[in-house]
Amino acid sequence: MFKRFAIVLLMLAAVTAQAGLAHASEPILNVYRTGVRKLRVAIPSFVSMTKDEETREFEGKLAARLRKSVARSGVLEVIDPKAYIENVEEVGVLPHEQVFSNWSIINADALAKGVVGRQDDTWVVELRLYDVGLKKFRKGKRFRGTQEQLYLMADRFADVMVQELTGAEGISFGRIAFVSDTSGTKEIYEMKIDATDVRKITDNGSINLSPHYSRDGEGMYFTSYIRRGKPHIYFYEMLTGRLTPFWMKGSLNLGAVESPDGRYVALVQDDGSGNTHIILHDKESGTSRALNEGYGISVTPSWSPDGKQIAYVSDRSGAPHIYVVGINDGTPRRLTFQGRYNTSPSWSPKGTEIAFVRREEGELNLYVIDTEGANEIQLTSGARSNEDPSWSPNGDYLVFSSNRRGNYDLYLMGAGGHFVHRLTSSGSNETHPVWAPRER
Repeated sequence: MFKRFAIVLLMLAAVTAQAGLAHASEPILNVYRTGVRKLRVAIPSFVSMTKDEETREFEGKLAARLRKSVARSGVLEVIDPKAYIENVEEVGVLPHEQVFSNWSIINADALAKGVVGRQDDTWVVELRLYDVGLKKFRKGKRFRGTQEQLYLMADRFADVMVQELTGAEGISFGRIAFVSDTSGTKEIYEMKIDATDVRKITDNGSINLSPHYSRDGEGMYFTSYIRRGKPHIYFYEMLTGRLTPFWMKGSLNLGAVESPDGRYVALVQDDGSGNTHIILHDKESGTSRALNEGYGISVTPSWSPDGKQIAYVSDRSGAPHIYVVGINDGTPRRLTFQGRYNTSPSWSPKGTEIAFVRREEGELNLYVIDTEGANEIQLTSGARSNEDPSWSPNGDYLVFSSNRRGNYDLYLMGAGGHFVHRLTSSGSNETHPVWAPRER
């Protein structure tokens, strides 16, 4: 698949949780970037409060769901249940009942136990997290809801475990927008991070690209060819499904991205002479201006978290490289000097680094570089094409597309490149992923 930069050249040529059971503790360890071993967590089957057949059905199912959600975080290692030696029903789940030696013998650092029950149509799930090494209770939660919400309760506690044990936010409820050709044309979809609850955003039978959420997550900008086969930018309202044209100037409009404060939209527009520029549109005043002038192609804008700068790609030096420009001073600063093809910058929400893609020796690989153009780190290698990086709202993860297994699928990666988890495997091509803001 050609990168968006090459495409531009071609086109120019032609659930609610109740607080409770809490016990504050310091995180055991933050393992996102340290490179030390992952914490080992044991999650045995839940115990039924009411012992009826219906609740017993969820003893194993909820434990399996919790294990899967915890494992997806990439920072905790779930111990295989086959290694467990304890019968949880005999020992119990309460703090005073725990026999920590049953878990230290299998080298568990932490232990999560749950109970499930119901009264009429209301289901109750209680979960407790224990520190095996210190032999103490760390955190607990009680959830109430419907049967349909049971798995969401497990997902919620997975995030609690990640935050309690590592100090970082969990991602079980993260959502991702992306492009897929599963219907035969490139349409935009949205899904949960576990590839469930898939929602089709566009269904126009045309080419739809470059989705980006609005700051509040209530809308989405994207590029579509639905009008006379020309690429223009549209805005989709997530709640109502209403679609309105946003930018239809010139013959080429791409990559609209809203600023962190919601006031501005940065986008790409051609000038009719074979060049494209980064346009800054002020939604309050309705005025617009180019952030960069001159000859060449400029594409894929990405905002700094403070909204004062934009990273983008330009071939003004003769080859595509990453640049940074202040929205007020307008003086571009080149960030990358290695390689002859650098594209797709994505500014970390933490503000300290930018992820991007570099082509080398027939591969497209992910890199990160700090905002001064130093400390460049390669995140992928030997895995064909890896493209379209997008940061999680907490800056601890990247989602990207890769054809390492044939078709393009979406993958989740820790910010330091220390783990990769495949998200989609539909047999079609999923590309252009972008993470929804926290509000979504």
